[in-house]
Amino acid sequence: MFLRLDVTVKEPANSGVSDELNLLGKASIASVILDLVERRNELAHAYAIPDDILSSDQIIAVVNVVEAYLCDVEEASNSRLLAESERVDAALRVGPVARMWSHAVGIDASDGVLAVGDHLLFRRTGGSYLTRQVASLMLDHAAVEHVDATSSVTALEVGVGFAGPAPRRLEGAIAFLLPEKLHDLLPILEA
Repeated sequence: MFLRLDVTVKEPANSGVSDELNLLGKASIASVILDLVERRNELAHAYAIPDDILSSDQIIAVVNVVEAYLCDVEEASNSRLLAESERVDAALRVGPVARMWSHAVGIDASDGVLAVGDHLLFRRTGGSYLTRQVASLMLDHAAVEHVDATSSVTALEVGVGFAGPAPRRLEGAIAFLLPEKLHDLLPILEA
């Protein structure tokens, strides 16, 4: 399963499940999932009934570990899809994030037409991605419904607001307009 999905599982210290791994006596997420599959096969095929039945605390720990793995799978899938969109120019590069505020970012927009309701893709330094929907735009200290940076000789300093708090660690990230055909496919990623 791990080889087919080709998803790198985060180290326990980074995945937020180190306490669960300790409770289960396992060193990795992969070992918990493999143990779960073995238990399932033993019961389903009546090979044997395991001597060490899991307690309710252990079952909750297994669920948390599986959830952490599925979050890794989702993150890897979204990153690959977004990277491919960028590679084939399906996502239009808007410009870098130059400033951060609590509910907005400042983008030096050098291309594209931004509008309230658009979905922006941010490629962070290091290659991780996230998407957010534009809730408001500011240009020259005035609220606007859209900004056209395609004909500007220099980058436009655009304030882009979000419904919730601005994502962390976005300064220096590159903003892209996400193709409309991907809006339903990709969730607005919280991070």
